[in-house]
Amino acid sequence: MTLLALLFALALERIVLPSPKWQFTTYVESLFAALRKNSTTQSWFDAPLGIVAIAAIPALIVWLLLEVVEGALFGLLSLAVTVLVITVAMGCLQARKAYKQFLRAARREDEQACYMVAKELGALSEQTAVATGGDKQTPLPNDVELAAELLDDDEQLEQSQQTAHTDLEQGVGQTLAWVNYRYYIAVMIWLVIFGPVGVAFYATLRTLADKETMAAKEPQQDIDTDALQVDADGEVSGLEQQLDELSEQPQLAVASELLRWFDFIPVRLASLGLTLVGNFGKAMPVWLEHIVNTQESPKAHLVRVSLAAEEIAEPDNPTCVVSVGKFVEIAKRNVLLVLSVVAILTLYGSVS
Repeated sequence: MTLLALLFALALERIVLPSPKWQFTTYVESLFAALRKNSTTQSWFDAPLGIVAIAAIPALIVWLLLEVVEGALFGLLSLAVTVLVITVAMGCLQARKAYKQFLRAARREDEQACYMVAKELGALSEQTAVATGGDKQTPLPNDVELAAELLDDDEQLEQSQQTAHTDLEQGVGQTLAWVNYRYYIAVMIWLVIFGPVGVAFYATLRTLADKETMAAKEPQQDIDTDALQVDADGEVSGLEQQLDELSEQPQLAVASELLRWFDFIPVRLASLGLTLVGNFGKAMPVWLEHIVNTQESPKAHLVRVSLAAEEIAEPDNPTCVVSVGKFVEIAKRNVLLVLSVVAILTLYGSVS
């Protein structure tokens, strides 16, 4: 049933109209709001065990629902619930819209629009300047390394020598490869190992991590000058208290750190697939070298192997359509490989 559910979910995710109704985030936002309003559960968002408990709530709901419908209509209701959970977990409305907008802007050679879409997608850092004819460089996201050792000696490209086009290509392509992993490959792996309950758990944890990332990008709260008071001696009162409150409000990344470890093995399985569907001789040594590297983020690991598995550089492509497309193509081939593995495991009875 796992393979059948996957096929139905992938087909449904492609044919349904992009809508917030098909986003897992839509269904857990109310849960997060209710937990934050409660004084007892509000602290859960700041502790690893609390984050796990929050992620376990949707998983428990899915488990109970599957228990209720088990065996009904010859198992069709269980299949329908599983397909629905997979579909909403795979839904990534923002990335799909941004990718289509990027392609349209690139094909009409609208460079400024490409940079705007890339920034909306989160592919460029906040210091990125919109290149409209200037020579400013576009730094890559901090958690992505260029992995210059993957290139031959005569092909090495220093970070300081990259053009804005190269950075745009790298940023967008790498972000799309990472989105493909988080919303497709990871969901498929969790489904095979833990079933739809595991998919709900992972999707909730992923949503919490995304919300932390968005909160970290929000500007810090300014000092409330109206609350300050000046006494007769000219001393300002209330300023020290506000400074203390601001210093006590760091952006905790508990869910992001947990997800980093939950992604440790799945992302290496996904990168192993990239070596099989890409340049095996070049990518496999890189995969083996960094397989136990705990300091490297999952995104950096996936991108490193992607760069080795596929020839990405396309210097004669000013709008980066071909280069970005290569990232997407190898990611799609990886999805087909995972489907093939699930089919083989199903034939051998290893997966129900």
